[in-house]
Amino acid sequence: MIKKVVLATVLATVAFLAWDFYSAPVFWKRMAATFSASGKGAYSEVFDNREVVRGAPEERDLPVAPSGLASISGDALADMVEYAAYFDSFSLLVLHRGQVQLEWYRDDYSAASLTQSQSMHKSIQALLIGQALAEGLIASIDDPVGKYLSEWRDDPRGDITINELLQMSSGLESFSGGFNPWGDAFRWLYADDTRAATLAFGQSGAAGEQFDYNDLNAQLLGLVLSEATGERYADYLSRVLWQPLGNSDAQVWLDRPGGEAMHACCLLATTRDWARLGQLLLQEGQWDGEAVLDAQWIQRAATPSPHTPHYGFQIWLASNVQANPRKTGYQRKADWLDPATFYFSGYGAQRVYVSPNYDLVIVRTGPAAGYFPKIIEEWDNSFLVNRAIQGLQQESP
Repeated sequence: MIKKVVLATVLATVAFLAWDFYSAPVFWKRMAATFSASGKGAYSEVFDNREVVRGAPEERDLPVAPSGLASISGDALADMVEYAAYFDSFSLLVLHRGQVQLEWYRDDYSAASLTQSQSMHKSIQALLIGQALAEGLIASIDDPVGKYLSEWRDDPRGDITINELLQMSSGLESFSGGFNPWGDAFRWLYADDTRAATLAFGQSGAAGEQFDYNDLNAQLLGLVLSEATGERYADYLSRVLWQPLGNSDAQVWLDRPGGEAMHACCLLATTRDWARLGQLLLQEGQWDGEAVLDAQWIQRAATPSPHTPHYGFQIWLASNVQANPRKTGYQRKADWLDPATFYFSGYGAQRVYVSPNYDLVIVRTGPAAGYFPKIIEEWDNSFLVNRAIQGLQQESP
């Protein structure tokens, strides 16, 4: 009897697996690639469908501090490189007053290497929402998302506002974590119809009441952008940011050929592209004497939400008020020397730090995939910024 039960269980399991493989071949292809990838930033097995974000006809050079005239001490820069290398970083780039003080790459990386941003891409959603407002394509961040998403027009979830998505306070269901292939997280991330998968999630709490970091918020912002602008997301990103900054070509990951972009993660770009973007925010949206982004919007994006001192509009904020409740990659061993610092953040400690009081931009990229994705338990989130400030030559805020 026991043998029959065991045999029946095994056969049922095999049948279920066969059915699941057959019904979701794209998901399983991407899932398998996740557990076999080398850990490099641009692995084609996962990012099988991509759309180019056109950069400028000629990439803009970043000014380099003249030899012997760096404004950050050699000791400080050496410590930063040592720290980056300890965490198997791909790259580290430091700008002070708009000049490159340090540009370092691991042996198998270069300035031309594309790495995937993880959740740093979320912050770009907020910047583009601000531009769509400036262009009159979105009337107000208090607009309900049902105004733009027809599927939710007569749905209670359609009452969630753009503002609540920006602040991660939508009340939408959170993902189950871990690497369970039948969990919500990977089933959503590797879906071949991301729009349908996103809109299928319910609401577990009231909107506007508490901060809950959730990928769905950023993805919904991207869907709103596409509807409001009437443009392909890659084209809008190119027109608003990539070309004006003189960036090189980047790539967005699509759920299927010609399909929807992944807005919550996975923009593939160079380290210099991210540095120019950080410098744009440091300059309050000004670039070559032109207003690329609205200065007031950047200030709003970097203002704490009512729900947490650590987050604004899809942008993380330095805070010495309390420890960040998110553990991995967000803890610090010392207070921020510039508590006005804000930053783009992605899994595996992908970072663009912007220190307004000290005119600093720091970009760090590193492993975020592979059989054992890079989980940086020991990452000191304030170290790079603080060490750069400590190394400034006779500098005060």
